[in-house]
Amino acid sequence: MKLKLILPKCYDRKEDKGDKYSLPPLQLPTIAALTPPHVEVGIVDDRFERIDYDEQVDLVGITCMTETAGRAYDIADEFRRRGVPVILGGLHPTLVPDEALQHADSVFCGEVYGVWESVIHDYERGQPKRVYRNLQPPDLSNIPPPRFDLLPRHRRYFLMGRLINATRGCYQRCTFCSTKEFWAGTMRFRPVQDVVDEIRSSGKKFQIFVDDDIGGNKTYARELFQALKPLQILWASQTRINLCLDQSLIELAGESGCFALFTGLESISPETLKEMQKWQNLGKQYEEAIENCHRSGICLEGGIVFGFDSDDRAIFQRTLEFILESKIDSVNINILHPIPGTPVFQQLEQEGRILTHDWNAWAAHDRCLFRPKQMSVDDVEAGAAWVLKEAYRWPRIIRRVVRSFRWRWWLPYFLLRQNLSYKRRRADQWGGGYNPAEGVPAHPIYIRAASQRPGQSAPAG
Repeated sequence: MKLKLILPKCYDRKEDKGDKYSLPPLQLPTIAALTPPHVEVGIVDDRFERIDYDEQVDLVGITCMTETAGRAYDIADEFRRRGVPVILGGLHPTLVPDEALQHADSVFCGEVYGVWESVIHDYERGQPKRVYRNLQPPDLSNIPPPRFDLLPRHRRYFLMGRLINATRGCYQRCTFCSTKEFWAGTMRFRPVQDVVDEIRSSGKKFQIFVDDDIGGNKTYARELFQALKPLQILWASQTRINLCLDQSLIELAGESGCFALFTGLESISPETLKEMQKWQNLGKQYEEAIENCHRSGICLEGGIVFGFDSDDRAIFQRTLEFILESKIDSVNINILHPIPGTPVFQQLEQEGRILTHDWNAWAAHDRCLFRPKQMSVDDVEAGAAWVLKEAYRWPRIIRRVVRSFRWRWWLPYFLLRQNLSYKRRRADQWGGGYNPAEGVPAHPIYIRAASQRPGQSAPAG
């Protein structure tokens, strides 16, 4: 049997045009490692490679998120026209399996551990099921190392580091987040020794933990960080703010090699945090969390989302003031994109406020895809662009970079690259003309029509 695994690209995402490096995928190498050894497996990264639709394969597996679902469906349809069966998996098919089944022979919902082997067996017998899913949260012990050797040695891959997973899932119930729906509200942990063994075998000194919340269970996090110390690696991940407020634990993270963390601040407005049910952030001191990270030699990136019903025009000015006064090292600013299957999407759908169901539009982070409650669509798009533009002005970038000399001698280089990436990919491309007091664009900004779909022909690759 010959299996082809495909990671689809986004249709014309603007920020990709400015990227110099991209991280290699983790999910497809993991699936390849779980595939029985008698099956010939190949991986295609659609971001950098052309898809050969004429290649003789027996089964195609495609994983996708909402922003890549349109491209995934086009690829799947093209292979099925040629008589090749397709199985779709990943976040988007898990949340909307009935829709995905219109473009696939089978849909895999949730995690593949413990079930993928039976999928291959069913297709070899010619008796595939329409829907596969794990009925029980799978055991994360003895997971084989991902088959990164199957990825192309592409010049745009960031090959210095290695992606790794220690935990799966998240305990939180944020209304806009798809994590709860995908992981069924669970959080599970790999044995610490398995994580250590994988890091050692990789031979890489730079590891990126792609966990949803590396500090979600403090007992496990403490055991993990302690075990990482002898490895003398550098690592980055994402976490809730609670880890950053635990001074002893964040110090241990720094001692274990952590140098960068991402945390979802989401909003500076208590009303908005309540609306999104981000209870873990309510009443928390963001500035204290940032200072704790800095004392431990860790730079902190915060995620900010605009467009919730509690937001009005004043949120942009207030957010910018926080960014400039808090000494946060970088900000990832987004406009709310309601993901199918989440409570936010269901609410907006019931109220008739979703402006398009063309999933390709979800790739454009500078667009508001629904009707806001207290602002116009233009207000949200222009306001977010203005905050980005102001946050990533050169003097402010330089100030952040110079400040980091106190923590680790090489951190200024990392922070410069990180800040320049956001400046180039977003701040310089989104626009930025805005008058927060009047709530109208000061000059035209780049806004795409929902129907625009460049390069939609799947065979074009």
